[in-house]
Amino acid sequence: MVASKSIILPGTPRLTHEEACRLSDRAVASGAQSIILDLSRTIDATTAAFARLVLLRRELLRRGRDVRLTGLHDQPAKLFEVHRLDSVLPRISELPSTTATPCPRREAVRHSSSSHAFPIQPLPASYCPAQ
Repeated sequence: MVASKSIILPGTPRLTHEEACRLSDRAVASGAQSIILDLSRTIDATTAAFARLVLLRRELLRRGRDVRLTGLHDQPAKLFEVHRLDSVLPRISELPSTTATPCPRREAVRHSSSSHAFPIQPLPASYCPAQ
């Protein structure tokens, strides 16, 4: 399996410790050099979830990889600021010329630096809200 340079993992409306663990597992298993966690759909987050993301970044950096957050707003952004996580969890202001899909188990993400779409591993049906 050839690892892609980057992958975008979409967050869910509520970022709990359990959800952060699931995202961490997917990020590590992806083999991607750069992982972007798109939290634009996330409207609620817990301190424990951010703690898990800090541990994810530490693990990825040891492997020569990294994670970045995008789309933080409302309560998750305030929690991020209160805990001064900007020094340990880097943010990017927007997705780098990509089109992220709302439900990755049905579709793929197109990466603008190449002309191909790389598939995202299927997720359990419970991952995406019913549409």
